[in-house]
This record gives sequence, C-alpha cells and structure tokens, in this order.
Amino acid sequence: MTLQYIVNNKWNTFIAHICEFHPLTTDFIACYTKELDWVSLSRNKNLAWSSELILQFEERWSWFDLFQNTAIDWVSAGSFMIEEHIDWFLLALHCREYREDRIITSPGACRLSGILTVPATIKLMLRNIPFQHFENRKTEYRQRLYNFLTMSNRKPNSYTYYEEVILPYLGKTDVQEILFNRIAGNREDIMLYKLMNEQKHLYYIKKMNRIKKITIDFYPDQLHNDSFSLKEQELKVIFPQRIKDLITTKRLKIYDYTLLETDRFYMDNSMSHRFPQTYKSVVIAENDLNDTVNLILCEESDYILGDQLYEFQHAIQQIEKIIW
Repeated sequence: MTLQYIVNNKWNTFIAHICEFHPLTTDFIACYTKELDWVSLSRNKNLAWSSELILQFEERWSWFDLFQNTAIDWVSAGSFMIEEHIDWFLLALHCREYREDRIITSPGACRLSGILTVPATIKLMLRNIPFQHFENRKTEYRQRLYNFLTMSNRKPNSYTYYEEVILPYLGKTDVQEILFNRIAGNREDIMLYKLMNEQKHLYYIKKMNRIKKITIDFYPDQLHNDSFSLKEQELKVIFPQRIKDLITTKRLKIYDYTLLETDRFYMDNSMSHRFPQTYKSVVIAENDLNDTVNLILCEESDYILGDQLYEFQHAIQQIEKIIW
C-alpha cells in the first residue's frame, strides 16, 4: 500500500484522520475550508486553539465535538461563545446535576448517558446562563437533538491508524500539496482555480438576489396539468420529468430516507447563506435525523429544478450529491 493508494481509494478515511490528528495551520484550514472534515477537525488537539480561530470558522465547527475537546481553554476562549452554542449541546447532555434546573428534558436525551465528558470549566459557566435563555428556544432545541445523537454514534478515528499507516507513508510530503493535487487536478495555477470558484459563487449570489426580487405571477410554458402542478405553482418551480416519473411509478427509493407525499414537498433555503446555489431548493424526502433530500435549481434557470438529488446534512451544514 502506498500514499497514492490511500489518497485515491481511502480519501474519506485519510482526510478524517488528518483533520483529527495532524497539526494544521490556520492558513491551511482557511484555504481548504470546504474540503475538510469539520467533525474530525473539531476534535483535533494539535491545533493552535484560540478565540480568533474558533470565531473565524464559527459556522463550520461541530460544536458537539468542540465542547469535548480538552485542548481548548474555554475560559480564555470566552464564555460568550459557549452561551451562543451551548444550547444544542445541553439537550444532548445527560448530566443529573443540571437536569432538574438547567436541561429541558426531551425524549431520547438519556441515550447519551455516559458518552459525553464535560469539562469542569463549561459546567461552571452553565450555571451563569439564565434558564429562560433555554426555555424560550425549547422547540428549536428539539429539532437539533437527533442530529447530535447521530454524531455521537459516528465511528471514531483511530490515532493508531494515523500513526502507523498514514504518517509513515506521508513522510515529508506536504498535506497541502496532496489536497491541492486532488482538488485542483494538478493545475499549475492555483489562483486560476480559486478565481473560477469565486466567480461561480458570485454568480449564484447574484442569481439568488435576482430571484428574491421576482414578484410576477408564475405561469411558465412547462407547467403541466398533473399531480405536481399545484405544488409547482405554490413553490414557483418546475419539477424534472424524470423525478416525476419515478415518483409517480413509486420507483424512487432513497436509502434511509422516507419520500414525502407530493403535497408535503417544501422549499428549503436554510443553507443558501453558505451555498447560494441551493436557494429555492425543494425537499422531497426526510429522515429521523432532520436531514433531507433536496432538488436544486438548474444553473441556468430561475425556476426549473435539476434531476440530481442532494443530501442536506443540516447538523454539519454540508451538502453531498447522492449517487443513485
């Protein structure tokens, strides 16, 4: 087995172990933000942790894992960050000394009993957060609970694998070079690669802002009188014929997801602030973990949906194409 074999055939394993155990710089993290495994990165004890680092990537971290990272000095990092993000964490805790006056009980919370270890500094800070802060957002907490239950069941990375398999093959090879070669396809001009992505991002932002301003009635030529037409008029989108046919004939099966009835399809713009191409995406399937399967608009259209399925992983704010 060679490093090239690991990179080509075990990429997810490779990047997860690099993110959790390798000493990565802030510049490296900023350069490859979208390619990193943020759940694993949140567990990394070899980063130069600071309030600046945490705030710089505040929307990326898995706070569930971040709060358990003993390398972070939360007193120095600042209690304001704990107050902002501890709410999701609290629901997943099974800590009897806080349950009666701090934790809003919810079905399933006890399933994490014994899994989490909470630093004493965080426990101390919890006592200073008004209970009303949690009570006012009770519904929102419940929606996030099962995402954290899922994260807690994720198979942990192995330091032994990192030390005995990855490091010997890695040798003096620069991790940044490996990522660049994989992502940029060995392009010599990295600035061109960045520019292309930035231009595409700006294109989708402009498209999103343009669509938001559209107020005219929705009567496109492609609108047909079928079982989807009412939902299309409601959401102001056109569903792809391929998806329509698969749903109508009950041949659309998505592993671990329940397909919604057509009249229950709904629009989801929850990730458009990070991925503007997902603006006006439509949810067609859900699972018990608050993840969804969405259709997104074709690049060149303001209302026609493409037939590619995407998994929206809301807990970690990531999107993946579904191969089907």
